[in-house]
Amino acid sequence: MQSLEEEKNRVIGKYKREMNLRKKVHNELVRLKGNIRVFCRVRPVSHEEHVSAETRSMVSFDSDDDAVLYVSKKGKTTTFDLDKVFPPQATQEEVFQEVQSLVTSYIDGFNVCIFAYGQTGSGKTYTMEGAGKEPGINQRALRLLFAEVMEKKPDWDYRITVSMVEIYNETQDYSTDLGVNGGPGHHRGGMTERRARITIDLETRSTAGGEDRGV
Repeated sequence: MQSLEEEKNRVIGKYKREMNLRKKVHNELVRLKGNIRVFCRVRPVSHEEHVSAETRSMVSFDSDDDAVLYVSKKGKTTTFDLDKVFPPQATQEEVFQEVQSLVTSYIDGFNVCIFAYGQTGSGKTYTMEGAGKEPGINQRALRLLFAEVMEKKPDWDYRITVSMVEIYNETQDYSTDLGVNGGPGHHRGGMTERRARITIDLETRSTAGGEDRGV
């Protein structure tokens, strides 16, 4: 019995060392890609835009470099160098593949933030939330998160909570409000956390939060 216990402890120790090595290698890869990455997704043109020759020639891509975008306006072309540019034909899956490694980093204990920025009608909601059978980054990330948690469930205990806050035309400096009820950089005061045990819980919380939006 003693030899079996020693063998068990040896295997557990080896497993933990391998897990720590995997975590270190994975997050080193994420760091090499860049702790802050900026992607640009160009949405398909609308019918009104399509009939305009000026609009059709406004945005162009570099066939040799998928991180470069050219924007022409009033005869002047500006070059943007980003981490990656997604053309209009890019799928939801292709976009998610560029950020899915961050879910693993999150489970490993690192803070992660993914957000979409752009003017009204630029495609932020579609990219993040998706539509119908084409889920966006949020839903895909949550499904992957729970899949990873379930895989590690025999060895680890995870507690997942969700909260939402709407920011619209705000002038407040939110940096002064960080650290309330949860340590620096993690929480903002006044928010309510709800526990989620399965993916549908998160989808339900997200729907409820969306219904409470003021805009």
